[in-house]
Amino acid sequence: MELYNSDAEAAVLGAVLIDPDVFGKLVQFLRGGDFYNIRNRWIYEAFSALYERREAIDFVTVKGELERMNRLSEVGEGYLVTLIQDTPSSVHAESYARAVYDSGKRRDLVRAASAVAKLAHDVGKPLSEIMEASADVIHQAINGAASSRAVPVSLAISDYYDVIIARSKSGTLPGLPTGILDLDHKLGGGIQSDDLMIVAGRPGDGKTSLLLQMASAFCAQGKRGVIFSLEMSIPKLTNRLIAQRTGLDGQRLNGGLLSKDEWGLVQSAVSDMEKWGLRLDDTAPLSPVTVRARCIDWKETEGLDFIIIDYIQLMTGVGQNREQEIAYISRNLKLLARELNVPVIAAAQVNRASEGRADKRPSKADLRESGAQEQDADLILLLWSDPEKNNNNDKHHVTTGVLDKNRNGPTGEWDMVFLGSQTKFVPVAQTREIDFSRL
Repeated sequence: MELYNSDAEAAVLGAVLIDPDVFGKLVQFLRGGDFYNIRNRWIYEAFSALYERREAIDFVTVKGELERMNRLSEVGEGYLVTLIQDTPSSVHAESYARAVYDSGKRRDLVRAASAVAKLAHDVGKPLSEIMEASADVIHQAINGAASSRAVPVSLAISDYYDVIIARSKSGTLPGLPTGILDLDHKLGGGIQSDDLMIVAGRPGDGKTSLLLQMASAFCAQGKRGVIFSLEMSIPKLTNRLIAQRTGLDGQRLNGGLLSKDEWGLVQSAVSDMEKWGLRLDDTAPLSPVTVRARCIDWKETEGLDFIIIDYIQLMTGVGQNREQEIAYISRNLKLLARELNVPVIAAAQVNRASEGRADKRPSKADLRESGAQEQDADLILLLWSDPEKNNNNDKHHVTTGVLDKNRNGPTGEWDMVFLGSQTKFVPVAQTREIDFSRL
């Protein structure tokens, strides 16, 4: 089977020449590289150049553009005339364009398969590097190379002005509220759509609990997302989500040791949570390439508003040492947030450096195994349990949230109370209404 369609290519070009208005639909999916015949590719690229400059597309302007590209002599003025004469109507232009796109994409896949085969035969490279490179090649073949998003500053300003006017009229704040009120206040409303947030702390500081609490808040707002958990299984995640939702003791919930009223709370919570657009994925090992591939699929098929990962140090990456691997993971998570335009929130561990300090207070410089996390993250939230405030109480204790980096706003800190039995954080003011003897 020939992976090109000469008749369809000519019909597309002829349709545009006799009815330039159809080009606005075609350019949304068809590119010059989809044309097999080089003359046809040059003509389509001339269309694109004129379209981008908002100039008319017709016989005279296309001829002029080809001349400017130094391609007119190779294309031939007579060929343009033939395209017009041989195309009776533009009615089926999109169908012809789809046929050209189909053939072009098949050729891309053939080239990608050849490139992957070449990579696989390079026995001098580690398998992990080959798999990462192969995934990138396949992704580019399927989705195409990234096109330029450079825009005039006048357009950027105009678009931004429209956004803030709309917010002013609606009274809504930017960002996705996390449900942690003090944090949302410092973020000016919530986490932004392309932010990478790292939630860091020592083991047992409540990182997973906070991530689950944020996920619940997002889902309660009708958002769709995914939690990648490399440390905790799906049943354990589910137990924590329900405990947080109902306010019940997680251990009693897990054993089914509930009163009639408590069963009613569980049934009500389950009924609500079944409507959430939330996915739980406890697949391990997990690499940035796997996360990206799954999230792109979900974004395109079901919609995706947030990504949560627990946690960075358990992911696999590419590099000569662990520091390079973590840097690779961190950078790719930031790129994923920008590519999909969704917040990515990832847990991370801090090293033991803080334990040598008098107050044992962590800082963003303590992020374990790579300083790249500090560089890539837009937001770094540290969780710190001051022993002087807690008297070694594991059941419920005060945790300080330290927003140690905020690329677009203020940093700061606040106290929260961690309810161990429910594995969730509540504002200090709210604890006045809680009977701790029952927890």
